[in-house]
Amino acid sequence: MAFIRVLFCSGALVLGLPLSTQATECADFDISADLHLSPVTEQTLTPPSSADTDVSLQLHDGLLKPQLDLLLREQFGVQAIEWRASTHHLWPTVYLLRGTSWRQLLQQMLEPYQLRVTLHANHTAVIDYQQSQRAAL
Repeated sequence: MAFIRVLFCSGALVLGLPLSTQATECADFDISADLHLSPVTEQTLTPPSSADTDVSLQLHDGLLKPQLDLLLREQFGVQAIEWRASTHHLWPTVYLLRGTSWRQLLQQMLEPYQLRVTLHANHTAVIDYQQSQRAAL
């Protein structure tokens, strides 16, 4: 029976090689070493001020679709967008949206149109109407 050896050498994890093929020997990891870690205090757990976490997006009068597409691509890593809602929704004026996160800002942008966005792990997004809006159609 072959044994598997797991080593951590020079910042690299060596995994899955049988003992006989291991070319590098590492010093044992001393878990009893004093790392001089400071204890976790209430002060270290406080979030940054809200001014540090605010996000904003300048919207312009015109079609909502290209502005929403740009937001999804730049801030959410979306590569493909499927529209199951009308692509003719208009944003009425120049307006600066502000929020504490990109998700909150996205929600503010979608709410007046009763739209929702479903983000998928394969970097796609589906934009359609909220369930209450779909029932009315």
